[in-house]
Amino acid sequence: MSRLSISLLVWFFFLIFQGRGQVSGFGFQPKQHFARQIKIIQNIPKKFARSTDQILSKTGIDLFMDYDFGQKWKARLKLGYESKGFSTNHVDFLESGGHFEFNYVATDLNVLRFWGTKTKVQPYNFAGLSLGYLVSQKTWDLSLSLAGYQDPSYPKDYNSFSSVNFSYVFGFGLSFDQVMWLEIERNADLIPSYRSSDLHICNVVSSVSVGVNLLALIKLI
Repeated sequence: MSRLSISLLVWFFFLIFQGRGQVSGFGFQPKQHFARQIKIIQNIPKKFARSTDQILSKTGIDLFMDYDFGQKWKARLKLGYESKGFSTNHVDFLESGGHFEFNYVATDLNVLRFWGTKTKVQPYNFAGLSLGYLVSQKTWDLSLSLAGYQDPSYPKDYNSFSSVNFSYVFGFGLSFDQVMWLEIERNADLIPSYRSSDLHICNVVSSVSVGVNLLALIKLI
């Protein structure tokens, strides 16, 4: 999949340098993340993979730049801060809030497809790739928890998580005159963030965001 991401980036910048793309927006996009982790115990069918405990709800923000390629197609490049992980209500971690957080600086490359005629409100869908770098985490050593909490689907050392996160992104949104938009997004690991001989763990994040196109606002002034 890394070859695919490199190919998309090369194609994206080639179009820009060839003058086929036109910058149509830049701004910011605050979002609310709802994160969880999927545990895949090896030697057990993947259909039995399950989510770890409860949803972790955190805020994040992206900076973005848009490039138009025709009336219905757009490429969006993002740089932002996001959190992944999960929450637990286990008694061992209630004092800490029960949050296991992995915080990333991430860059996304999405392709957007708009539908219908260009009106004040226009629906669109998008898909792309995301590459994140782990900058901080808030986790605990599960081996220190109560003996009854030992579970083969939990890693004992959360410091063994990969510092690089590679995932796919897709979703849909509503654009309001290309000035603001509301988006629903799903982000899921293409490569497990944690790997051992008996356990793989993947992050899955759903998010709701509002985008603000500062370039369009400046033009309205």
